[in-house]
Amino acid sequence: MESTTTSRKKRLELREYCNIKVEFSLVPDDCDSGDCGPWHNITSDISFGGMGIFSERPFEPGQKLNVYFRHVSSLPYIVRVVWCQKIDNSLYRVGLEYC
Repeated sequence: MESTTTSRKKRLELREYCNIKVEFSLVPDDCDSGDCGPWHNITSDISFGGMGIFSERPFEPGQKLNVYFRHVSSLPYIVRVVWCQKIDNSLYRVGLEYC
């Protein structure tokens, strides 16, 4: 269950529902296995506080990712995984907040 503070913040932020191609990978400090990315998929939504992405692999809350919008900048957005929800056998929706 979400905390009251998180729920309030979620309601106050306007979300833009959009499907933008992104590239993402684990930040080096969170990469302890051989599979650190990069992976490619699309966003589900973007707000001032974070974004949602679709992923073919799960992520753990607290993990940090570098997310690249290649058509905008070569610099990554550093984000933290807040939640990860399985949609079907090979797809997850991941909630991210900006660090």
